[in-house]
Amino acid sequence: TKRLIKMIAVGLVTAILLGTTIGHTKQMDKNNAINKYDYVKKKIKDDEGFKMLPYTLKYDRKRVEGGQIQVKTVIENFQTGGYGHKILEGEKSPKEGYTKTYWEGVFEKDFEIALNGARSIIPEDNLDPKAFGILVEMVYQMGTTNVKGFKKAVGHLKNKEYSKAADQLLYNYNDKGDIVGWTNWHQQTPERANEAAETLSKL
Repeated sequence: TKRLIKMIAVGLVTAILLGTTIGHTKQMDKNNAINKYDYVKKKIKDDEGFKMLPYTLKYDRKRVEGGQIQVKTVIENFQTGGYGHKILEGEKSPKEGYTKTYWEGVFEKDFEIALNGARSIIPEDNLDPKAFGILVEMVYQMGTTNVKGFKKAVGHLKNKEYSKAADQLLYNYNDKGDIVGWTNWHQQTPERANEAAETLSKL
């Protein structure tokens, strides 16, 4: 009888410990899923910067024409706010006014859109995590359609030819393979483009 009681007690303790371990493991898996993209989110936030109130973006775009550098000032026809959020036509401002909490919520929605956009271009499991993170960053900044426009770069990414993809993200080439200028992304945000290309080149 004592032996039976002891076996039951050991079984109960084992079951409790096993249940606790499984629960802890599930919680860890859940947290890992949540925190998986934290480094990408931080990178986007750092690159975009934060503005509490909406503003109109203005920047210089450089092009090489006839062997000379032409500078054109571009003024966006829409406003931007928070972490580089493009305020769409018909989008209303919050009743309580713009707050950090409001923009954090907007960022999470924008990030989810960028994440799904990147996945629609190249399945996440087909890329090195750092390369996929760069793809997400690009979609966040430029939108899915514009990133798909980097056809050769996307093709190289699909083949895991990361250095070749990096070159196509930075430069435009003619039919002979000669560089004929910077890509629009490289012109508009050279530091971000160069950093992304450098990361890809090391993969």
